[in-house]
Amino acid sequence: MAQNSLDENSAFSEGMTSNEQGLVLQWVEYEILRTVAKGVDTLTKIQSFIENKFSRIRYSQSQYYRIVGKLVDGEYLTAEMSDGKKKKFTITDKGWAELGHLQKYVFDFIQEATIIKDITGELVVNISKITGCLRNKDLLAISPQAYSLPYLQDACQYCENPSEEIKKPIFLALRGAEKRVDALHEGTIQYIDAPDESDWLPKDDSMDVVIALSVLQVFDPDVILKEAYRVLRQGGYFVSLEVANNLPHFVIKLYNEIITPEGWQLETPLLSIKQLETMIREAGFEVLGTKVETVLTSILAKKA
Repeated sequence: MAQNSLDENSAFSEGMTSNEQGLVLQWVEYEILRTVAKGVDTLTKIQSFIENKFSRIRYSQSQYYRIVGKLVDGEYLTAEMSDGKKKKFTITDKGWAELGHLQKYVFDFIQEATIIKDITGELVVNISKITGCLRNKDLLAISPQAYSLPYLQDACQYCENPSEEIKKPIFLALRGAEKRVDALHEGTIQYIDAPDESDWLPKDDSMDVVIALSVLQVFDPDVILKEAYRVLRQGGYFVSLEVANNLPHFVIKLYNEIITPEGWQLETPLLSIKQLETMIREAGFEVLGTKVETVLTSILAKKA
């Protein structure tokens, strides 16, 4: 069945709507399933199709044979002889269902990426209920890309008690961070370059809120938390947004491709949320709440 018939495939639809997480395969295995779903049905064609799509992929034919054999053994694919010798592969209902799991997760991930970019809705509202409107706060943000900051400020217009005062947030550009924002928001952000993660430059007790996205999993968390504690005023808030450690490797790779620039990549094994909460407490913060999203987990803490 061809890829353009996905909506007509009941197993794929069930995988899309199932509560089961799925995502038990590796990235190349999903690519092989997707390739066979497009009607590419022999080993030579599968290898050629994937290597034309991904120029850096260079598996030997024997490696492809082992990977496809694993998918056949797992009943994601079936293999049948053609012309008495050449095997032709077709995707099974189990394979279609796993592609459905993948598509559901990708959709959830894209939605999550929008949350990361815009930082709108429930996340900002929940933070603002505790911190007050973020637009009038001395706000320091650390993340792979600066584009989140203006959207965070825009989103705070919709919190319960929006402030008319608007302060420019500070973007702390650690190693490899991307400082560009869209033309509409040029001039609305202050920048500090901090090639050394242990020296952020803001003065002691100068910030109301520090928001860190994918920082504790990339840099030394003890150093980051020490600096966050130093720059926050008494009663200031630290918000950590991190990828959970129980995500499939495929999703972490997807996160690195979509969200993080080169030089700011998540590497497994990741710290667990419990480990991060413990580190935050040991740095002197009071953890006020933890919320698990599809990909990100937010931890809200206060400088005691």
